[in-house]
Amino acid sequence: MIWLTADGHFGHENIIKYEHRPFSSVEEMDRILIRNINDLVGPDDELWYLGDFTMERNFGYVRDYREQILCHNIHFIRGNHDRDFSQAGVFSSWADYAEIGRLARDGYMACLSHYPYLSWNRMLYGTIMCHGHIHSQPEYNARNRAMGVRRYDVGVDANNFRPVALEDIVEFFADTEPIGYEGDDERFLSFDVEDTSNLL
Repeated sequence: MIWLTADGHFGHENIIKYEHRPFSSVEEMDRILIRNINDLVGPDDELWYLGDFTMERNFGYVRDYREQILCHNIHFIRGNHDRDFSQAGVFSSWADYAEIGRLARDGYMACLSHYPYLSWNRMLYGTIMCHGHIHSQPEYNARNRAMGVRRYDVGVDANNFRPVALEDIVEFFADTEPIGYEGDDERFLSFDVEDTSNLL
């Protein structure tokens, strides 16, 4: 199975306050986020982590958090808070490491980035844009679906602090017609101001 997640911010105590996360301490947050990954993602599954893995600057901490996740196949897309994890001893923890990615499976495609895009490859043909970064709530994904915008925040804040199966994201958009930019189509250009407060 293929899973996606983002924005755990392991070790980042202030994220609890900034994003109103329901945890009493950073230790509790880290423990629950890792448990939620391990409860869902099997060792031989594929996990795409779309950035902001941790705020820690010490590579030893990065490796320690990574090693607590039992999945062997973690593809890493770098976020704005991530250091260069491509260094020896850290890179070996990831199946691969990139700034953007693409998944093509069983006749559908997903574009992957830490950041949400307004336009992406083959969006007119139903490709889904998966991202993190904006720490949205579940209403963001529902609103995108209602407007026909196949853009999905896989971040933990939008998904009850759990990774999301790619097949569930595909099913989420199953009844929507893909849209693309036509003139000043407001649906295509839509981001809610509340959901983009963390973009700066």
